[in-house]
Amino acid sequence: MMKNYSQISTILYRVVKVLFFAIFLFVTELLFFAHPWLNYVVKKTFLLPNVVLLPLTLLLFYGVYRLSLVLRRKNWKIWGMNPDHVVLVGSVVLLFVQLFISYHIYFATGWDAGGYVLPTARMIASGESVASMNFYFARYPNNILMVWLFSLIMRLKDIIPWLARFNDLSLIIVLNCLISSLTGFLTYKAVKKLLGSSWAVFSWGIYVLLVGLSPWFVITYSDSLALFLPVLIFLVYTQEWHEKWAALKWLLIGLLSFLGYYIRPQTLIMLIAILIIEGWKMLFDSGKEKRKFLIKLGAVILAFLLAKGANQAVLGRTGLIMNEDEVFGWSHFAMMGLNEDRDGVYSDEDVQFSQSFKTKEERQAANLEEIKARLKEMGPGRYLLFLARKTLVNYGDGTFAWGVEGNFFWEIFENEDPHISPWLRSYFYTDGENYGITSTVQNGLWVTLIFSMLGLVFLDPKKIDSNIYVLMLALIGLTLFETIFESRARYLFIYAPIYITLGTMGLKMLWAKFPKLHKSGEGQLPGTSDKDVSEGKEK
Repeated sequence: MMKNYSQISTILYRVVKVLFFAIFLFVTELLFFAHPWLNYVVKKTFLLPNVVLLPLTLLLFYGVYRLSLVLRRKNWKIWGMNPDHVVLVGSVVLLFVQLFISYHIYFATGWDAGGYVLPTARMIASGESVASMNFYFARYPNNILMVWLFSLIMRLKDIIPWLARFNDLSLIIVLNCLISSLTGFLTYKAVKKLLGSSWAVFSWGIYVLLVGLSPWFVITYSDSLALFLPVLIFLVYTQEWHEKWAALKWLLIGLLSFLGYYIRPQTLIMLIAILIIEGWKMLFDSGKEKRKFLIKLGAVILAFLLAKGANQAVLGRTGLIMNEDEVFGWSHFAMMGLNEDRDGVYSDEDVQFSQSFKTKEERQAANLEEIKARLKEMGPGRYLLFLARKTLVNYGDGTFAWGVEGNFFWEIFENEDPHISPWLRSYFYTDGENYGITSTVQNGLWVTLIFSMLGLVFLDPKKIDSNIYVLMLALIGLTLFETIFESRARYLFIYAPIYITLGTMGLKMLWAKFPKLHKSGEGQLPGTSDKDVSEGKEK
């Protein structure tokens, strides 16, 4: 009886593992075999193809491992240090590196970030009328909380005179850098919780190269602002709290998730994944545990109400007025996600189509009819080809679509230094002579993470920590979300820490399949043994 019970309780984990493997096997095949010849919107090219970047990156990882062996045998001082302290100091150094880079490369971008969000924040900060921006925020209400936060940062110059020497763009970029460096430390903590210190330090190194040195920190938009949220929500969830504070823990998870939703909707996917896993475990718990789940659910519902109320209060403080008939609902973005000519990327024609209807009900009905028409016109064969192109839009760019948005380099400021500024810009501006190096390194890391996640197929659902399945389910949900709605590689950016976490875990599972390449217990950064995930206990 107990054996049957155990088998039933792991069904969801088996389904998640199979679905996760199937999705990312499909993505991997597209990256390695379809990317070179399949043309799609916003396609980027790199100095080396993915089939070359993968073995080169794996060879680099192996070189890091061999170097760690040499340094360990030489009793390099870092092995006597607490790894938390090493990464914390490294994160502070990363922050100053980001600030230095920002000082020399920052610019005014166009599209939504520079065309609507920053101008509106400036209007709010200076007390000007924002009536001219009502139409934009009616269409994209998830930007309201962000624009209010930006206006508060701009007002700091009135409160702290010393800040008056900086422009408002610089102040927000400083916040972005703080968030980015902090998120690196949070990523380290997440991997440490699942794999131990050695692999966690390794994952932090990947974070620095892929995210920490990604120039997205100079873009004042939700992709940078919400970067820390999914991994922080996961860490709060996995943290053990005293039973009397359990409701507060779930209230915090809910607030982070729902407030995050009002900045970047994809944030909510992490909460959904958590609730699915918790709900499944509840089915096999005792009556007492079921009652605890109801308390958790109640705390999340309360968080939803509080976040909704806070967002309404913020709306009132901004002076923006929402006309419900101008709102672009989910049906518009689902319709845009089926635009075959644009491979699901933003379409001006679709925007014009949706805004041609006077009421929300008329617009939704028209969107749904257009969705049916597009699916019927494509048919199964063309839809599969469209799906392949759209998947490459989302997953085929390790720079997360840097430089792709309209009027991206809207206004380039003068060089702060005649030598350093041009040199740095050559690595981060898409027309720079060295940009190919930057983008190719990032893409090599990205495709290696995607490939490495396939190693999670070796997880044993009976022994593994259920927290891992929360992360897998979150990436399944994110991929489905971007498959259904508007596509863009930058929409994956806030989940980069989760891709790094699962990619590192998958790499460890693959590493275990080749014991001749390493000796157990060697090559660890500083001083603690790895936790074997295959012996983890479900929590």
